[in-house]
Amino acid sequence: MRLSPAGVQFIKGEEGLSLTAYRDPPIADQNAQLWSVGYGHQLGKGPQWEGYTITRAEADRLFDADRVSREAAVSYLTPVANQQQFDAMVSLAYNIGIGDQTRQKDGGFATSTVQRLHNLGDYQGAADAFRLWKNSAGAVNPVLVARRERERSLYLSGPTYSQPAQSPAPAPSPAPVASSTPRNVAAITAAGLVFFCPSCGARSASVGIEVDDG
Repeated sequence: MRLSPAGVQFIKGEEGLSLTAYRDPPIADQNAQLWSVGYGHQLGKGPQWEGYTITRAEADRLFDADRVSREAAVSYLTPVANQQQFDAMVSLAYNIGIGDQTRQKDGGFATSTVQRLHNLGDYQGAADAFRLWKNSAGAVNPVLVARRERERSLYLSGPTYSQPAQSPAPAPSPAPVASSTPRNVAAITAAGLVFFCPSCGARSASVGIEVDDG
């Protein structure tokens, strides 16, 4: 599955665009200073990135390359999703990281409650679980809180899938008169299928750990 055009613009709007490299917010328990550029494209560590610049075309190219891995991971980890659910989950994975797709290590989208509840068909629970990813550097970050609400709203904006209602058992068919061939009965079932604050310009990053305050 691929991001919709609206999903692409949604993530670009959440990440914001910087043609000059900027320092990522610090990550708790890590001393490394990471740098990013464009639409949240991570460059790596080191002071050599200070003053580094790119063009708008390069920013778009880096974004397209980055989103491919997120689209592939979310498609693999949540194979059944409508377009709005998929776009919202890719936005989350773009921000918090994919994590270990074998699920042997905790962290990132691969072991998130969003992913787990979505695959169980608990779409309301999965939507609410977006709110767990609200911390940066060990503290609740209002920029992340606001982004999670927008992702949650996007996730819930598509068509609702649910288990099909049980149909009453059909009445027995009359015994055939001229043929011994059994009648075919067709059963039809329905299958359900760092951050940027646009208003204040603040950037923030979410680490790959869920935070549930109960």
